[in-house]
Amino acid sequence: MITELIEFGKWLDFNGFDDFGRLIKDTDRVITIKIVESDEGLIFENIHDEFESFINDTDSQSAYGDFKKERMKGVSLFSNNLFFETNQNIMIPSNSALACLTPFVLSLKRITKNKVKNSKKQNLEKDGEFIKLLLESKNEKDNIMACYSDYSRDNKVEGNVELFNETINNVEELKNVLKRYYSMLYDNWDLIENLKNTIKNKDPDVFMFFELPKKYILINDIIYFYCKYLKLREESTKSIKSHNCQFCGVNEITYVKFSTISLGRSYNWNYRGNLENSKLKLCKNCSAYLYLGIQKLIHIFENNFILIPKLKGDDCSKFELVGSEINTYYNNIEDYKNKFYLLNNFLYSKENHHEYFSFDFLIFEKTRMGEDIKTIKKYVENYKSFLTNFDNINLYNDNELNYLFNEKKIFKDESNQIKNIFDVERLIKSFFSQIDNGKITFPKFFYFYEIYFKKLSDIFGTWNSKTKTIFTKNMHNIFSYIYELQEESLTIDMLNEIALDYFIRVEKNVEKPIFEILKNLNYYFLIKKEFLGVSMDMLKESNMDKLKKYFNEYTIENDEKILKLIKDDIAIKYYLLGQFIRKIDDSKGGQSKKGEVFSNFVKNANRNNIKNLFITEVLQKNNYYIEGANVKRKFIFKMLENDISNLFNEENLTFEDYIILIFAGNYTKNILSIPKKNNEEKIE
Repeated sequence: MITELIEFGKWLDFNGFDDFGRLIKDTDRVITIKIVESDEGLIFENIHDEFESFINDTDSQSAYGDFKKERMKGVSLFSNNLFFETNQNIMIPSNSALACLTPFVLSLKRITKNKVKNSKKQNLEKDGEFIKLLLESKNEKDNIMACYSDYSRDNKVEGNVELFNETINNVEELKNVLKRYYSMLYDNWDLIENLKNTIKNKDPDVFMFFELPKKYILINDIIYFYCKYLKLREESTKSIKSHNCQFCGVNEITYVKFSTISLGRSYNWNYRGNLENSKLKLCKNCSAYLYLGIQKLIHIFENNFILIPKLKGDDCSKFELVGSEINTYYNNIEDYKNKFYLLNNFLYSKENHHEYFSFDFLIFEKTRMGEDIKTIKKYVENYKSFLTNFDNINLYNDNELNYLFNEKKIFKDESNQIKNIFDVERLIKSFFSQIDNGKITFPKFFYFYEIYFKKLSDIFGTWNSKTKTIFTKNMHNIFSYIYELQEESLTIDMLNEIALDYFIRVEKNVEKPIFEILKNLNYYFLIKKEFLGVSMDMLKESNMDKLKKYFNEYTIENDEKILKLIKDDIAIKYYLLGQFIRKIDDSKGGQSKKGEVFSNFVKNANRNNIKNLFITEVLQKNNYYIEGANVKRKFIFKMLENDISNLFNEENLTFEDYIILIFAGNYTKNILSIPKKNNEEKIE
């Protein structure tokens, strides 16, 4: 993982795709104030005119996007582009909160009089943060010069090595420039405050860029290169030359910028008293590239996950897929959708990407400011769920439920085709829906990967303790099934437990549960058949067709045929029990009594009492309705009498199987009725 991130970060840096310091939006406005030398020292040459112009017409100033286009390439990389950074890991940590990659770019929204006052005091009375940086930079002169030379050689800046050398060697004069600059800020605060009031509560932001005289202009570049490549998260940790970098081989190692690794001396991969005890040995450059790669991916995906691109060959130009194409795809999408959905859709549709890349899927907790990885929560190597697609799996055929014996579709469901593994995830997720005041709503998570960065207490919502326990027990297995394609992670026992809990919750808490029960029964049997491969031995389609035929054309002679079907497919027995209980409830309802036999039975049954509960609460207490039943239902009663010893004691069925099959029988069209001549069901 780290090797790939370093390679990616290096490519980003060399090709100008990195996001380091790129926090000024193209729509933000920039006011350029020129700092010039006079007989009295440094002054803000045009500050009054620029501020007055902006106050009179806030649209008169260039947006940052236009500002970049209009600037000619010069010797200063910073002045060509401007960079603004708020990340505490790499910026200069200012006690006065005037922290940036340079003090010469300020946000009007962030700056206050008190901050300016503190900055002036810090830098006039003692060496402030930026002055300390300039002093430290002398020790890094060769490295900073090398960075500037690389950018000049790559034609990213005109370059003036002689000027850069003079600048970095003239620290005392630069210290005085900074001190005079902070004094000028404080002396002009009334002007700045007046400008702040014109943009109060408005967007976008306005940045003040204080353009230095040419002889000092490379101060910004020194600060920029130091922060980007050399600044350490713990300044007390110095580079040492007793070990080689594990990734490029240079004879130097340093403290790593990557937050999830550089958590502190007692946590840094066996880091104790010095870097020699660290298992991860990185030089400053590789540490910087690692950070740049992470930053870019976090900015692209804008969530608690990233995909780490791993080249299959040596052509680094293919990194443009991640550095540019995915980013463009996201930002240009007109109809906003979940970015994870867009990501998988994009990867799948670009077949050549599979040829050049594999991807690792990293789920993490962000740092407080949201710009870095604090803790890695889950790492999936060689992520390829987006490639898992299915053909010809349809939930419905016209108005029939394909996986529930062609039952009529009497509910709304926009989904029909199961096209990919994430559609299966959606079906599984539906069994964790919330039920609040009798209404069913989506669960409080969208994808199962959210279990690794959301609080479980937020996901739980209105679930009862049993549902919470079932979710907690199975959530990692469901994740593994979807995101790691571990087929063995999803089992029939798991599905049965999840589904039965859902059906019972709906039965208990929803006044008219038939629509949700039928929909999720269809989901349940689809998952069993298509993804677990176990339903072929239970309620076979051919057997169910025969069963319907035998009961629709019922005669006593059909009894043996039905019993043979049950012997071949024992699940039919419990499906028929659901139908049988349904007719008892219908009969009681026809006599103005509450038909709650089914509901009471499924809500109170457990592994230990299911047989006795069925005999007492279903058969004995409803003997009157059973004796008055038609010949079809009397056949069911006879079937039970002849096989009572095996009731709820089948070799290949579990408690969850029994109840779910009874649910299926109870909620599907009843075949135990005697139809009238007009084909309407006879009321008994």
